[in-house]
Amino acid sequence: MTMMRLLVFFYLTLRGVSSVKHTGSLAFCPAGFSPIGDHCFKFAGYASHRNAIKMCQVSNSVLFEIPFWKEQKEMEQFLREKKIDNPVWLNGYLSRLAFRDRSVSFYWKSTYHPQVTNFKEDRCPDFAGQMMCVFINPKEDFIWDCASCFSEYIAVVCTKRRGKKTQPITTTVAPVPDVIL
Repeated sequence: MTMMRLLVFFYLTLRGVSSVKHTGSLAFCPAGFSPIGDHCFKFAGYASHRNAIKMCQVSNSVLFEIPFWKEQKEMEQFLREKKIDNPVWLNGYLSRLAFRDRSVSFYWKSTYHPQVTNFKEDRCPDFAGQMMCVFINPKEDFIWDCASCFSEYIAVVCTKRRGKKTQPITTTVAPVPDVIL
């Protein structure tokens, strides 16, 4: 008789679950990162471009890319808030074609070709065939420039997309009636 009551209890409990729903989501950034727009930013120090990439990988992040003006404004806001006025590496490079024709064409490491550029004319000199990397310069109204990827002491800002943190799942359970068997 007790076993039957237990089975009825579980049956009614499971049948009584009327819904399982998410109650919403919050965008969040990991500890040490600052949320701005769709991204999380973190100042990581100063390094060459190669070492900057490694520094960001430690926190599962990357150097910033600016394919649209929205991202440019997010980076500007972060640099102003943190009072960073030194040049900051971006995740961009000059293409080999650019070395031949001295143009300022470049590419992002993610291979995304940007819709915007913010280079000042006559920037990015030819460094005798060395790889050229792109940085943003807060002291010059956030203009993009480039330097040898081996240049040290350029600031490193790591970034990642803001994650979604789901709130606890809400369940509704119908009350279990007394069943006498």
